[in-house]
Amino acid sequence: MTAPDRRTGRHTLRRRILLSPAIRRWWLAPAAAVTAAALIGGAAAGWALRPEAQVPPPEQAAPPPAAAPAAVDRPDFEVAFGYRDEPVEVPALQSAKTEWLSFGDLLVDSLDTATAVSDFRPVELRYDPQVVRGRVESGDAVLAVEFPDDFTATMVQDMTDPRGEPPSIPVTVYAGPQARADDALVLDQYVGRALRPALAERAGELRTVADELGVTDAGTRYAEPFAIRIVEVDGPAPRSYRYASRS
Repeated sequence: MTAPDRRTGRHTLRRRILLSPAIRRWWLAPAAAVTAAALIGGAAAGWALRPEAQVPPPEQAAPPPAAAPAAVDRPDFEVAFGYRDEPVEVPALQSAKTEWLSFGDLLVDSLDTATAVSDFRPVELRYDPQVVRGRVESGDAVLAVEFPDDFTATMVQDMTDPRGEPPSIPVTVYAGPQARADDALVLDQYVGRALRPALAERAGELRTVADELGVTDAGTRYAEPFAIRIVEVDGPAPRSYRYASRS
């Protein structure tokens, strides 16, 4: 065993081994390789940071096309329905379990459930006849339909008179600016596709009741009992809508 170094007290054999040329070559070779790799990597990174050496990023995927706007605006339009009609007992129909009739109620009920228009959704609301025109003039309603008072009682009384003339029951439609816009599209659709079919159904009921009450010419007398009258009224300026039939 070698003697310890006098200054450090450590063995000199380890120092001699570490300082030998062979060991130095073996230890320094990997370090040199690592240093060289680091230098090459740093140079490459520096070159990549130069503007002229940057690789353009891959082309990004095109954003999805924006959703096309809805082709149709289908607004809700109030239709104010004004009538005052009390149910009337019809004894001849008791066998069919129909003791009381109100043609006004039947008409509004049929409009509530069977309105078929393509460009808007009509919402029929019932009012006193004296206020329905004002609903249109204020812009709260696009249309108003006014039915005569005591319609059922008048019809039943007419049916009991064999000398009665074919009735002409007035049905007044108040049309505001929105209903008359776009070549009166709203007015024409509601009257043609909703009101007239409902009135035709009521006319069939009138013929049935008249026949039950013994009116011999009920089919002819009540063939077309309703007379629609259009009244234009003032109101707010119409808004623009994109309707299905115009798109």
